[in-house]
Amino acid sequence: MRKDGRKKVDSNDKNKGNIMDVKRKNAQRFQVLEEIYKQSNGNEMVMVNINEICKSVGVPFDEVMQISKYLEGEMLMKSRAMGGGVSITHEGIKEIEKARENPDKGTMHFPAINNIIYVENMNQSQVQQGTTDSTQSYINNSSSEVLELLKGLLVEIDNEKIDENIKEAAKANVEIIKTQIALPDQYKDKTLAQKSWSFLSKSSALVSVGDFVTQHASKVLPLLGL
Repeated sequence: MRKDGRKKVDSNDKNKGNIMDVKRKNAQRFQVLEEIYKQSNGNEMVMVNINEICKSVGVPFDEVMQISKYLEGEMLMKSRAMGGGVSITHEGIKEIEKARENPDKGTMHFPAINNIIYVENMNQSQVQQGTTDSTQSYINNSSSEVLELLKGLLVEIDNEKIDENIKEAAKANVEIIKTQIALPDQYKDKTLAQKSWSFLSKSSALVSVGDFVTQHASKVLPLLGL
């Protein structure tokens, strides 16, 4: 307690507060950029409206505008028209896709998705428990089991005596499903996951894939949100 009766502010608490604020801003910047990516279908030629982004992300309009200025300054998006028209840039597309493909690795502008504190809205947030440097894990026992099964499937596909192009296409879709399972629910791309699962379901030429779909669909689909 200070002599004037006011409580002394702990410098450690202040630093933690600053760190959390930076993490919150990073999360919001990523959310806005990802929403632009989603609404434009990852096409830099498509213009979307920042007001719609505001509604989808669930943060106040003035904060979205501040975030937009940051993203534009980093060449991840650009303003296209009066009234809130924006579009994602080539660099912005690469950032989102790299983040999704490697959720445990950071990108040039964002920390690893698995370390991002996801802000639901201004009144409620999903906050990591533990130390500020600890890793937030979204992988539960069920998804760990399925990821191991998918790794085994990749080996089985490699061992099949069939055209290499067919095998590579199947393996690419297995990798997409692995990535989607590893992502937090709010970052899953259900459309992409559905397309990959549908591709595997129709891969009748690959015995290993057919067996996997038959035996493990009930485990995989819930983890993809399907």
